[in-house]
Amino acid sequence: MDYNLGDAFNKAFGGKRAQYSVEEIDEAKKRQKKNGGTLMDNLAAVAAERSGKKADGSKSSIEKLDEAISRMSADLDKASGSTLSTSELNATISSLNANIEKDFSTGMGEQTVITDGASALDGFDGLSEVIKEKVYGQDEFIKKLIIAFKRPFVTERDKDDALNSIYITGPSATGKHYTLDILVKELASRKIIKSPSVYSMDLSLYPTSTEEKLFLQDIYSALQSDKAVILFENFEACHISMLTRISDLVTTGSCKLSDRYIMQNGQLVTASNVLAGKTIGEFTASGKYFVFASTKPLDKLAGVMGAPFVNALGDVCETKSLDDEAIAKIADVEKDTLIEKAKKQLDFNLTLDDDFMKYIISQTSKGRALRGVLDTFAETMKALAQLRLERDDLPSKDLTLACESGSPVIVSGDEKIDLSGLLPDSYSGELESIKEEMDAIGKETQKDLMIKQQLRNMEGWSRDAGNNRKTRGGVKRFITNWLIREQNDASKKGGRNGANRSSPGKGAGRYEPLFDGETVV
Repeated sequence: MDYNLGDAFNKAFGGKRAQYSVEEIDEAKKRQKKNGGTLMDNLAAVAAERSGKKADGSKSSIEKLDEAISRMSADLDKASGSTLSTSELNATISSLNANIEKDFSTGMGEQTVITDGASALDGFDGLSEVIKEKVYGQDEFIKKLIIAFKRPFVTERDKDDALNSIYITGPSATGKHYTLDILVKELASRKIIKSPSVYSMDLSLYPTSTEEKLFLQDIYSALQSDKAVILFENFEACHISMLTRISDLVTTGSCKLSDRYIMQNGQLVTASNVLAGKTIGEFTASGKYFVFASTKPLDKLAGVMGAPFVNALGDVCETKSLDDEAIAKIADVEKDTLIEKAKKQLDFNLTLDDDFMKYIISQTSKGRALRGVLDTFAETMKALAQLRLERDDLPSKDLTLACESGSPVIVSGDEKIDLSGLLPDSYSGELESIKEEMDAIGKETQKDLMIKQQLRNMEGWSRDAGNNRKTRGGVKRFITNWLIREQNDASKKGGRNGANRSSPGKGAGRYEPLFDGETVV
């Protein structure tokens, strides 16, 4: 006999959902609000009453679904003379239960933690030693970061609360992101969390209240993802309205939305139809580690986010400046990684000579520290990939990365290939815009000189920003926001950049605004 799985489902729930009338849905919602139960149970009761049948209100939706599956199995047995295996039956039930959960669940997102409870602690055994094989000179930071990720498995929390909220601080380019990435990948490999990746949110993208819809979409995507770790950066550049929502998630586990939303084509849109199935009226932090990374000290975070936020943090982890020995050890680890990638992805037999490694270490100058080393290895891999695309005669050959006259080269036999020539020219639109702004300043009053100095600071930041550089379209807002922040910082100190606060003579104690609030470009 032919058996339709949908018929069994309909029989269990009193008809297809699409066949319910608006009146039946409204009545079911009223009953659900008054008497409890699921919407489907109340819909089944309403539909049964109107069709002259008696609804079985004593059974849950899942119990009815189990009965439907049992009837389906019995019918199949009669038709085929065979019996469904337990695994096949369980798979069918799991599939249908998953569909029900997808349709009616109010949970925020996918499961992010695979192992929970005290048993998860066993997965942390030996983790510190594994990370220290790749991260050097940060033993105390590694210890505290691991404790921060272990904390949710030994402490009680409400169902909506984040697994933990962590503040990572310390000098620039000391391995904060590098260590976090390694830790997350290792936890995923040990089946403690699901995803080996970190979900990053740059809060400087939301400097005004007009970016609220963009922020809500981005934070919702982060909370919905299977990534257990959400990394927030540049909190000091974010508008207060967005910071308030993040603070609510950290301190209470949820934040209420002023409107109700539905998902439409992967985007959050305002729910204008009260009959919409699943609406979103709040976000919850359940199942997520919230990590905030900055070079700012803890008191700066407290000044922006408030004392309740800081008090709700589970852990504060701080890096220290790396010495030359630690950076050299990390470079050796990255060297081995580069050789392995070159063989696996490009079929290159690669070696790095001592001069090239000295060139790598030299990239720590100009305050770049560890970031200079890591970025140079990344650029080298890009250059090797480009070489593989251009040259089909090099796979399986021995290649050496060397350095001549201060420039890195690839040596293949008697041939020497300029490494920098394999990379595309870096986009310089932002730097050019900043230089144009500097050249446009004519009369060099004291105020003009201060603005020029800030523009030079922006140029220096842009050179070191790598992938965080602003586009030509966004550079105007970048310059404006930078000057506004500098002016606000100066006003808090009582003078421009702290100057003239107590200088004797004319103008002592006066504050001349660095920026008049109008767009400067």
